[in-house]
Amino acid sequence: MTRQIEDMKQLKIIISGGGSGGHIFPAVAIAKSLKQKHQNIDFLFVGAKDKMEMEKIPNEGFKIVGLWISGFHRGEILRNLLFPFKLILSLIKSILLIINFKPNLVIGTGGFASGPILYIASKFKKNDQKSDLMMSCHACKTYVHESLVIQNKGLYFCSKECANL
Repeated sequence: MTRQIEDMKQLKIIISGGGSGGHIFPAVAIAKSLKQKHQNIDFLFVGAKDKMEMEKIPNEGFKIVGLWISGFHRGEILRNLLFPFKLILSLIKSILLIINFKPNLVIGTGGFASGPILYIASKFKKNDQKSDLMMSCHACKTYVHESLVIQNKGLYFCSKECANL
């Protein structure tokens, strides 16, 4: 893997995570660790608009793009009516981010913004080493570390999509 990274002209990585420090700071740590080992990496962070990652990530020296996404709000039915629109717009923006940035790798550390970008990334693949990004995902493998999902539900939610859990 290290040799593959060194042989590439520029590796592009999208990292998505936010909403709380428990999602943001692991994402930053991953980026800093990779950047320390390989200078030829271009990072793009994806977070939720108006959340703390929109301030914290640029303070660490990385670019970030915000999605208009949030979770459900208990007892606030009117606010929840916006959720389908937020999700659709976030999925569309995620498609555009993947097409325009052309990442080699997409990493999610949790939070509402991770869902749309990881879902869309899982639908893209590279046909061969020299091609542009094409639809569908067989070259991309999905791995989940179960500590980052609902306890004992990782296999239930991800068994069809994950290469390894």
